[in-house]
This record gives sequence, C-alpha cells and structure tokens, in this order.
Amino acid sequence: MRFYYIFLIIVAAACQSNNSPSGTDSADLPSELEPLYEEVINIHDEVMPEMSKVTQLQTQVTDRLKGQRAEQPINTEKLKETNQILGQLNRAESAMWDWMHNFGKLDSIPPSEKERFLQSEKLSAENMKNLVLESIKEATEFLEQTPQGE
Repeated sequence: MRFYYIFLIIVAAACQSNNSPSGTDSADLPSELEPLYEEVINIHDEVMPEMSKVTQLQTQVTDRLKGQRAEQPINTEKLKETNQILGQLNRAESAMWDWMHNFGKLDSIPPSEKERFLQSEKLSAENMKNLVLESIKEATEFLEQTPQGE
C-alpha cells in the first residue's frame, strides 16, 4: 500500500511538470533529434498509466502470498510461484523508476552524445515497456487461475 501512495504522489508531480520525465522539452534538442526524443517519450507515456495496474497487482499478489503463508500445510510450489510473480511486478516497477531516473540525465549529456543517449534510452524504454506489460499479463492470469484460498 505504501508503494501505491508514493506512486500517486510521483505521478501527480509528473503530471504537473511539462510531461517529460527528464524535464527537458524538445526545444532543448537539435531539430533532427526531436522525432527520436518524441518516440522515446511516447513509449514512456504509453506505459506510465499502466503503473497503477502494477501497484494494484502487487497488493493483490502480496495478499495472496500472505494467505498462502498462513495455510497449513504450506504449499511450497504455490508459494514459489507467487513469489516469482511478485518479483516480476517489483522488477517492472523498478524498471520504470530506473528508466525515468536515467532519462533525467538527458540535460547533462553533451550535445554530441545526445543522439546516442536517446537511442540507448529508446531501447531501454522498449525493454521497460515489455517488462511492465508482461508482468501485468502474467500477474493477472495468475490471479485469475489461482483463486484466494487455493
């Protein structure tokens, strides 16, 4: 639940900024890099709204984990699977935060390195997006297939 509140605060702050994770807008870039910058931002903007689902699923899977730990006898296979699902959701959340933190360095990158940096961040954003979407899919399927108390 703590993650959810922290997430909401950060999202609210981000929405009040200029809509870019780095604080940079494309006016600070050479015109030939603006399309690449926009591609990277669009990947982030597509996935960011999904982070509320990640937080919600983390809570649900954590609750499921607590229930499994209370069962007697403990089903270690179910416990292991639930931990793996929670770990993937946590990695997805971390990937988003890490990506946003790293992308924030754009302003400090020398102009000669900005294109290489943006290309790298595009790949990183795509990987982060895939991790987030896959973790949501797998956690949702897991919760649907493993009702509480089973």
